[in-house]
Amino acid sequence: MNINWGTRIFILYSGFVVLILFLVYKSFKSDVNLVAENYYEKEKEYDALYTAMENYRMLTDTLMVTMEDDGVYIALPFMPEDTLGSPKVSGTLHFFRPSGSEHDVLDSFIWNNRPLFYPRKRFINGKYLLWVKWQVGEKMFYTNSNLYLP
Repeated sequence: MNINWGTRIFILYSGFVVLILFLVYKSFKSDVNLVAENYYEKEKEYDALYTAMENYRMLTDTLMVTMEDDGVYIALPFMPEDTLGSPKVSGTLHFFRPSGSEHDVLDSFIWNNRPLFYPRKRFINGKYLLWVKWQVGEKMFYTNSNLYLP
């Protein structure tokens, strides 16, 4: 079979157009999960978060996360002497699920020197990123860790 050069160019060009249209169709069908809906506003808050991370690094104790069959226990570290006079320790916990935000667990707390408990039924199996931010008086603390729930 003998195909002239004009027909060959038409077939090549048509195949390229079909390929591009297919890729556009597939890109519209893919699900895009953002880490945060308001990403740029959170970027502006990063300086305060960096200071909170440095405050956490100065502590002598660390955040303790224990996974049991019934749930997840979280114990905040002991605070330094200059913050012990503050009566209220409050903060937020965010169990971030990288594969889908519909499985995230976000909670605020007021700490009363006992471990925080989150029942196992609030989670699905897999990887979570734990972001903990708390405040003692005027001083902010922040840390994060990886969790894998089997």
